[in-house]
Amino acid sequence: MHCPCHDCGNQLGFLDVTGSLPESELMRLSPVEFLMKQNKMSEANFKTCIGQLLVQQGNDKFMSFCGATAEEYKLPSFIFTAASSTHKACQVFLSKLNAKKFLMEMEDPGVQDMVVEALHPIRYKDLPTSGFGPLESFLESCRVVNKRTGSGIILNTPSCLESSSLSWMQRELGIPMYALGPLHALAKAVKSS
Repeated sequence: MHCPCHDCGNQLGFLDVTGSLPESELMRLSPVEFLMKQNKMSEANFKTCIGQLLVQQGNDKFMSFCGATAEEYKLPSFIFTAASSTHKACQVFLSKLNAKKFLMEMEDPGVQDMVVEALHPIRYKDLPTSGFGPLESFLESCRVVNKRTGSGIILNTPSCLESSSLSWMQRELGIPMYALGPLHALAKAVKSS
């Protein structure tokens, strides 16, 4: 974990926030469980760090302790996600589901092929629910991510392709969405100029 420290001229300096989980925990826990445990462990250390530095900061969508600390110190807080707006919209939708009911419904192939009404043309089987460990833990992380507040969300997404997801999220969450990207294309353009 890092937080910005002092002005280093043209370079950005970082100060380690102590108290990270050992790598062996990552092997034992699912990725979502690891991130939730890391958040609990890092919150107090981060509050101390940011309290000493009092800098404006941004925060990653899974590092929820950053937003809580920014709110406590009344700092502007923008949530940055490297995912697309459609992926983020799916997380917002998933955060409202009951895991057991969802799993039972997903056993029906007819439900799997149904279009999610709020997320047309995404089907239920297209929702990003696998590869993150137990579904209950993943849905809980979606709830934690989506109940946080910020001054806005910065997404790695092209607004021309995902305007419907951006509009839906802005209505659903009530904060501005800033489409920036795709970042991999922007990085190539900067290198070639």
